[in-house]
Amino acid sequence: MAYFTDTPLGIIYEELILFVARSIDLEYIYTGDRPDKTDAEMQKFVVISLPAELKDTVCGSKDFMLDSFGLIYIFCRAKSDSTLDQITQSELTYKIKKTFPLNAEHITATKPRIIPGSYDGNGFYISTISFKLKGKPNAFSDLE
Repeated sequence: MAYFTDTPLGIIYEELILFVARSIDLEYIYTGDRPDKTDAEMQKFVVISLPAELKDTVCGSKDFMLDSFGLIYIFCRAKSDSTLDQITQSELTYKIKKTFPLNAEHITATKPRIIPGSYDGNGFYISTISFKLKGKPNAFSDLE
C-alpha cells in the first residue's frame, strides 16, 4: 500500500499511517493538514503532521539522520450543542496512545504525550499526541 513516493519523508508518513490505522480506519487519516471540508457523517478523523527536518549524514550520502518529533491531531465532532463529546474524544486519543511505541522498518516513534485540545470552530474538538520520532541507522541508505 503506497501513499507516497519512495522518498524518506514518504516512507516515514506511510509507516506512521499504517501505525495509526491500528486505531482508526484508513479513510479517516490525513497528513499535513485537516481536510477543508468534512461531510456530516464524518464523526472523527486524524491528521499526522511531521514538523521534522531530514539531514544528510554525509554530503552525497543516500542515508538520512532523523531525530525529531511528530504530531497526531485527533478530531472528534462536537455534540449538537457544540460541546465536547468527551467519551469519544478520550477513547480515541487513548486508543492511539496505547499503540505506542512504534518500531517500524525505517523509524521508531516513542514517548507519546497527550496535549488537551480545544474547539476548532468548524464543528470538531481536537486533542494532540506528540511523540519522539527517530530514524533507524542506515534505514534509508538503499533509496535511489
